[in-house]
Amino acid sequence: MSAGGPDKSQAKRVELWTKDVLEYAQSLLDEFCTIQAASITSRHSPKPVHGSDVGQSSTEVGESELQVKWRYLLRLAHWHHSEGLLHRVQLVDWALKQLQVDVRSLSTLSIAF
Repeated sequence: MSAGGPDKSQAKRVELWTKDVLEYAQSLLDEFCTIQAASITSRHSPKPVHGSDVGQSSTEVGESELQVKWRYLLRLAHWHHSEGLLHRVQLVDWALKQLQVDVRSLSTLSIAF
C-alpha cells in the first residue's frame, strides 16, 4: 500500500459524506421554501368561510418538524466540521449558491409585486 493511500481514501469519504449532508440540507431547504410559498399563497387567496382549516395545523406541525430537523443538521454539521469530516470548500460553495439563489428570488419577487 502506498503512503498516500489512506489519505486519498479519507479525502474521498469526506467528499462523499459532505455531498450527502449537503443533499439532505438542500432537501430541507427545498421543503422549507415549498411550505413558505404555500403559506404566502394561502394568505393571498380567499379563505373559506365554513369549517376549520385542517391544512393550516398540519403546516404548522410540518414547519416545527422541519425546524427541528434543520437545527439537528446544523449541530451535526458543526460537529462533523470540527472533526474534519466535512469538506470546507464544498460547504462554502453550497452556502454561496444558496445566497445567490435567494438574491435572484428576492429580485424576481420585487419585480412581480
